[in-house]
Amino acid sequence: MGWHIYLLVMILTGLVGQATLEGQRVRWKKRVHKPPQDIQLFHSTIVANLPTTETLRKGNFEFIVSHRFIPDLSSGFDSFWGVDGPAYNRLSLAYALTHQLMVEIGRSNRLRNIDLSVKSKLWQRAHPGLPLVMGARAGIAFSPLDPRAYRRDRWDVRNFQFFGQLLFNTLIQKKVGIGLVPAYLHNSDLLGDRSLSSVTMGAYLQVYVSPSWNIWAEAAPVVSGYRDGEMPFTAGIEFETGGHFFKIFLTNSTRLNTSQFLAGSGATGWDPGKWHLGFSITRLLRFGEKW
Repeated sequence: MGWHIYLLVMILTGLVGQATLEGQRVRWKKRVHKPPQDIQLFHSTIVANLPTTETLRKGNFEFIVSHRFIPDLSSGFDSFWGVDGPAYNRLSLAYALTHQLMVEIGRSNRLRNIDLSVKSKLWQRAHPGLPLVMGARAGIAFSPLDPRAYRRDRWDVRNFQFFGQLLFNTLIQKKVGIGLVPAYLHNSDLLGDRSLSSVTMGAYLQVYVSPSWNIWAEAAPVVSGYRDGEMPFTAGIEFETGGHFFKIFLTNSTRLNTSQFLAGSGATGWDPGKWHLGFSITRLLRFGEKW
C-alpha cells in the first residue's frame, strides 16, 4: 500500500502549492545567455584597398566590382581623363561563416591574379570615448603566368604569394574613423628571379559627413623589404544606400589585389597629372531576403 500513500502526499503537496501561489504573479524568467554585440565602427568592410575590421552578418554575401582606369589624368578630354579606358578591374565575392569570420575570393585582370583570404574580428572594446576593435586577415594569391612569356610553369612556386594583415580600428565622436593595418607580404617581387618580402604600414582616415556619404583617404607605405615605386595613396568619396556602397576616387596606383598593392604603387612620382580615376561598387546579398 506504500505507493498509495506516496501518491496521496504528491496530490496534497500540489494543492498546497497551488493555493499558496494563487493571486500572486509568477516572477521567474528563463535566463538566456546573450553574447555581446559586435562593435561596428566603419560601415563597409574595405576602404579602397585596405580592409577594415568590419565583417558581414552570418550567412550574408558581399560582391565588389573595382576599377582603376589605366590612362592617367594627363590624357585629358580626348580620353575623358582616363574613363575611356582600358582599365584594371577586380571582382570579388565574400561570405560570412559567422558574425565575426568571413572568407573572400577575388580576381584581377592584372597578371590574372587570384586571391583567397580569411578575415576575423579578434578583440573589441566598447568605450564611449574611444572604442577599439582588432582583427586579422590572411590569404594566398596565385598568378598563373603564361609560360611562354615568363619561362616558368603556371604552377611554379614563384607564382604564389602569401600575405597577412593586422587590423586596428577606432572611431572618434562617431564621425572620424581611424585604421592602422601593418602587413607582411611574401614573394612581393612576383616577376623577379628570387623571392623577396615586404613589410607595409597601412593607414586610413574616414570622415562620416552624414549617414549617406563620407570622405576618406588611405596610404600603404612599404617600411621594410622590397618596394616597387612610390607609396600607394588613394582618396575619394563614398555614398551608401540600402546595401550598396559606391566609391569614386583618385589614386597613384592601378593595383587592386592585396599581393600587388602591398608591394608599392608602381608609380615613379607624385605628379597629379599621372594619377588615375577609379571606382568600386559593393553589393550586400542574402538569398531569400530583401535589404
